[in-house]
Amino acid sequence: MNINQAKQIQIIDFLNTIGIYPKSQRGNEHFYLAPYREEKTPSLSVNIKLNCFYDFGTAQSGDIISLVKLLINSNSVSDVLNYMGKKHSFFSFSKQNISIAEEAKNEVKILKIKPLENLALIQYLGTRKISLSTAKKYCEEMYYQISDKKYFAICFKNILGGYELRNKYSKISLSPKSVSFIDNNCYKTLTVFVGFIDFLSYIELYKANLLASNYLILNSTTNLQKAKIFLQKHDEICLYLDNDINGKSTTNQVMSEYPQSKDYSSFYKNYNDLNDYHKSQKYF
Repeated sequence: MNINQAKQIQIIDFLNTIGIYPKSQRGNEHFYLAPYREEKTPSLSVNIKLNCFYDFGTAQSGDIISLVKLLINSNSVSDVLNYMGKKHSFFSFSKQNISIAEEAKNEVKILKIKPLENLALIQYLGTRKISLSTAKKYCEEMYYQISDKKYFAICFKNILGGYELRNKYSKISLSPKSVSFIDNNCYKTLTVFVGFIDFLSYIELYKANLLASNYLILNSTTNLQKAKIFLQKHDEICLYLDNDINGKSTTNQVMSEYPQSKDYSSFYKNYNDLNDYHKSQKYF
């Protein structure tokens, strides 16, 4: 790792990686107990927009290099880069090569799965306008390894025990690939989505009467054949698929085979998918 690479890392992501979490947040400012000295009131402020810190207790400030110098008690840039290289590579929130991940998906090693609490993942959900309370009902966070690289992501389980993984930089699947089914014991209505982010967006948009339907997430339009066992069991099928070519084609196919189905994509006709529509809305 060189200086330019180190400065590209968000301070809050790095602190999260080494197990240091904010105690509070106000706008762009995240407040921490300074980990390099004793204190009871959080006085270390990290500005996520500027990616810099200010310690109100000591008046020290600077970029991530300056902060790590304080963390390891060294003025050596070489020591800082060695430390950051070791720590940041352990659980990376950096861009991963998706094609390699797909080819190696059967070799992915799951290290641990736990309830959602990772700040970087929570912030990613925030960019999609998904609340933590909603996401925690249906998702977890996974730490996993591909070759010698380790990553973390939001994970969403399918009916066969495989997972969809999402974070700021990656979108991959862990086999076996299949659909996900949310059973509310309501076989009158089935509401269908392509991906789980759209499903979570629906939950955010329609918080009332969520138990009045079962939910099917395809996790890919290529899983339509696997979805048919669920489609045929319901009296009414509500389709919230994407407005791209694959989404429209899948919608048309379902509607031709299941006359009880209805296309709701016109609700967000000016957007690619339901989440894009949800992100565009202003809530007061």
